[in-house]
Amino acid sequence: MKFCHKNMIGAAMAGLAAGVSIAPLQAFAQTQQPDSQKSPDSAQSGTATNQSEQLGNFIDSLEQIQDPPAADGNKSSSASTEAVAAPSAKADKDNADGSTPQQDNSAAASTHQDDPTQQAGADKPAGEILETIPVHLKSEKREAAPEEHPPNSRRIEEIVVTATKREESIRDIPASISAFDGAALENEGKLNLFDFIQQTPGVTASQGSSGFTRVTMRGINTDISPYSGFPSTVGFFVGDVALNDTYIAGITPDLSAFDLSGVQVLKGPQGTLFGGAALSGAIRYELQEPKLGEWQFRGFSQLNHPQGGSFALTSGAALNIPLLKDDTLAFRVAYIDRHYPGYTDNLRTGDKDVDHSSGNQIRAIGLWEPSESWKIKLTHLGQKTFAPWVLLADNPNQHTNSSVVIPEPSRNSFDMDALEVGYNFDSMRLTSLSSRVGKRANFTGDDTAVLFAPPANYPTAGAAPSTVIDNSTTLNQEIRLQSTGSDPFQWLAGVYVSRYHMHFNITIDTVANQQATGAGSPAANLSALLGLPISVVTSNTPLLDGDSIARSRENALFTDLSYKLWDRLDLSVGARVYQTQVFGGFVGSGLLILAENNGMDSNTEHTLKEHGVNPKFSATWHFSDDISLYASAAKGYRFGGIQDVPSTPTNNVPPTFKSDTLWNYELGLRTAWFDNTPQADLTVFDSQYKNPIIPQTQPGLPNR
Repeated sequence: MKFCHKNMIGAAMAGLAAGVSIAPLQAFAQTQQPDSQKSPDSAQSGTATNQSEQLGNFIDSLEQIQDPPAADGNKSSSASTEAVAAPSAKADKDNADGSTPQQDNSAAASTHQDDPTQQAGADKPAGEILETIPVHLKSEKREAAPEEHPPNSRRIEEIVVTATKREESIRDIPASISAFDGAALENEGKLNLFDFIQQTPGVTASQGSSGFTRVTMRGINTDISPYSGFPSTVGFFVGDVALNDTYIAGITPDLSAFDLSGVQVLKGPQGTLFGGAALSGAIRYELQEPKLGEWQFRGFSQLNHPQGGSFALTSGAALNIPLLKDDTLAFRVAYIDRHYPGYTDNLRTGDKDVDHSSGNQIRAIGLWEPSESWKIKLTHLGQKTFAPWVLLADNPNQHTNSSVVIPEPSRNSFDMDALEVGYNFDSMRLTSLSSRVGKRANFTGDDTAVLFAPPANYPTAGAAPSTVIDNSTTLNQEIRLQSTGSDPFQWLAGVYVSRYHMHFNITIDTVANQQATGAGSPAANLSALLGLPISVVTSNTPLLDGDSIARSRENALFTDLSYKLWDRLDLSVGARVYQTQVFGGFVGSGLLILAENNGMDSNTEHTLKEHGVNPKFSATWHFSDDISLYASAAKGYRFGGIQDVPSTPTNNVPPTFKSDTLWNYELGLRTAWFDNTPQADLTVFDSQYKNPIIPQTQPGLPNR
């Protein structure tokens, strides 16, 4: 049985009324017994004040107590005399002036009239009933009183997330959400996305070099290669800023857990609040906000050495700076220098662990709260990585590769700038979020083994490198208005606008052709002699030289409404009405294009327009504070678009492809047991995936 201090006091009072000896109080009464050498007068003057103070500190919520009869009546009488002599507040004041304190019996008189137990025992001998004790009540001591038993350290604390664009307990949200605390990940040494994402049930990931990770939730994916060019079915967000590409997949952000507030993994379609960027789920990073009025500095270093791999040292530092004396403005900056170990050996060159990589990451956040109503936050996030070899093992039993002829370097980076402005009204909050996301990727692959199996001594001049440049810029604007407070009815409504621009170039050539047509080559000298651009001479000499230039737009209105009935039933409904447009084309030349397009170059341009509604429904029944059952249904979608390689008479595929959609039906049971020490949840879901976007290989160039 668990007791707190007040339980013990209540038990002691009940014991006194029944004439039962309570050891804790009896021991305390004995500590109040005056020294036998002191006279009653001296006990009343000096000691009484201190002991009354001690008594008031010990029992801060009682005005009077009674003590059971003691075996020695004289001792009990002395204790009674000592206790009765406790001065009142007025006597304390008089004593401070040097006068003799006078006993205040007003409290005793009023208490005897109200307490029949004391009246019945008024004629009993002294020592059987303890007189009334005036106690100085000290409210400031009440909060500081320690509990008899420490709190349960194994109790699972409540986790509050903002996955629904408002702060809610994760146990109250009718969806499957996993939350990772940034400090916990940091302490466990799990600093990369791949280190912890697969701890979430129903989530898997495949990883290439830094910046190339493909995440799959609940099996919804049509291409699990980390280097796939297809947009991910899982959305990535920093706060509420989407980092996904709507046309060709760019790099995947992989934020270090150092100085990170947390990561949330949302399973199931999130189309109502996050649009076309989250077909099967979403991963939300939450950056550590600046601390107003505080100086902070922290740093870390981690040495990583996987079995059979190379060493890699990662370090970082974070600094929090208050900028105004009124503690309304602060700035926080973090820098991480990252190194990733290599573990794949190149058997052709004999080099070990060639797939290592490195990079850096910087976060800079300014926070200004000029009043309780305003909150203005400016965020910059940047990441750069470099890998000398983007090398995949071609031996299923070992981390080795024997087919790559030339190096495969990779450079990529992304940056995000966001301005969030919020204003609190009496019962609602207005938020504006403006953001820009830029991505740049440049990597070279060796396609020699795609054409044929190169022998052991195959010359590098005969290799077929492919170079890819993928640059994109996204501008987003979101404005939302939502209710605040604890009313049963909660609402949220917003508007979202997104503009995306992408340039993708792929060149497949041979080293020999590059040497023949490059600077100082015979082709370059011939074009200079004829006064012609070199492109006239070399336009169709590579295997492929193609450019995809695309733009997309998304306009949407979204809302989310919830209502609580009878303190047991939570109902929620939401919807997102959207309109999307993707337009652009492919311009290509080269030997492969000529073969595919009846000897002609390719120059195609198309437009795809779509619109629709993404609804969401949920109901939660709370059997108690610890057990609840929810049911939900939600729809998500992913952008359709145009082919990133040309549609030709040979491959006979349509030039555009429509968006795919997903309906998810879910039933979840949440339980907590033994003071929330263990939690046991059960989730059953049914996903209906319609018109999946699937990569296909047909005669001619690859397409989707």
